[in-house]
Amino acid sequence: MLREAIEIKALMVSPTSPWPANMGSRIRIYHALKVLSSSCDVTFVALVEEADRSEIEVARPFCSELHIVEKRLASRPFVAIRSLFSRYPYRVVKFHNKNLRNLLGQLLASDSYDIVWVHFLNMFSHLPSALPQRLLTVLDQHNADELMWVPYRRRGSLWNRTFARQNIWKLRGFQRKVLKRVDVVLSVSGAEAEFMRERSPVSCDVWTVPNGVDVEFFQPGHEAKRPGHRIVFCGSMDVTMNADAALRFANGIFPLVRRRCPSAEFWVVGRRPGGAVKQLAERDGIVVTGTVEDVRPYYEQARVLVAPFRYGAGTKLKIMEAMAMGVPVVSTDVGCHGIDVAHGRHLLIENEDEGFARAVGELIEDDDLWQRLSLAGRELVLRDYSWENIMGSAVKGMEKLVQERRGKE
Repeated sequence: MLREAIEIKALMVSPTSPWPANMGSRIRIYHALKVLSSSCDVTFVALVEEADRSEIEVARPFCSELHIVEKRLASRPFVAIRSLFSRYPYRVVKFHNKNLRNLLGQLLASDSYDIVWVHFLNMFSHLPSALPQRLLTVLDQHNADELMWVPYRRRGSLWNRTFARQNIWKLRGFQRKVLKRVDVVLSVSGAEAEFMRERSPVSCDVWTVPNGVDVEFFQPGHEAKRPGHRIVFCGSMDVTMNADAALRFANGIFPLVRRRCPSAEFWVVGRRPGGAVKQLAERDGIVVTGTVEDVRPYYEQARVLVAPFRYGAGTKLKIMEAMAMGVPVVSTDVGCHGIDVAHGRHLLIENEDEGFARAVGELIEDDDLWQRLSLAGRELVLRDYSWENIMGSAVKGMEKLVQERRGKE
């Protein structure tokens, strides 16, 4: 076995528990940990809120050591004010934890690890300044932080625009320092990988490692064609871009759909909806579920999944989950960013409200179109977006680099 042959030891650092799987970041971290543990001895370190302390036990079977550091996150306005007077960007200030920094210093002082896999750019602030020379350092971006902030430069109030510009400036400086210490960057799409190559030193490799789907967990229901006119949006509602997308559909697109299909329903499925999203439930034909234990029953009842995103980086896992379950998708270009799809072949892509509403209406009314996109979406996910294949290839690449470094010792 590979583990017995080269005895690779890995340290994985996460800003969150990998469970419950109610956020895209947690889903990616869970599957990265699971696949890495199949060939490496893994120490897993996570910042965890009190509410998630029991949930993180799901990680224990995948690691030889599990370290939990409790975090208490301040409110967004408070963190924003603090970061305004700091030389560090917003997320570095938000997640800074002295206990985590001390723990990682102790673990890495042993010089026993071959790989340190860090989820998110801001978490690099917790690593000691001097790292063992033999250590392979991996940054799993999840999304390119700078790209996440770019739309905010021109959106919202003067305060928001000014803050975004300042934060991007700080991000660029912090990122330059981090990338000098990174051996491999994992980007979720080819476009983001190219963006990072332009900003990375020659010594840093950038790999495209897209988000994926647990294709065994997400499978189509028994019905070949789902009846009804239920339209679903799925995502964590405490994430700004998700709330914006849900509100956009409810306010600007759903009324157009109902003119064509009066019986259409819009279901907003996701945890921690804010006040504006909760109020949508007061309207006829709209349901806001809040937190759900399992999203699959909602996919099974969906005729269409919508992804009307106006901004955001990374890839939207909910789109691939829906496709894995045979649910046709209508998305904007931003919504399906990073997924190798074609309009009319795998899903429908529309950026304007009128076109988006028309596409949803067509999928409600046209069984042949529905069936064709349902099958094509499932086939695409099975072929290209299985977590086992995606993360397995990345881990093999890391193991090869570790072997090369050992050969030079």
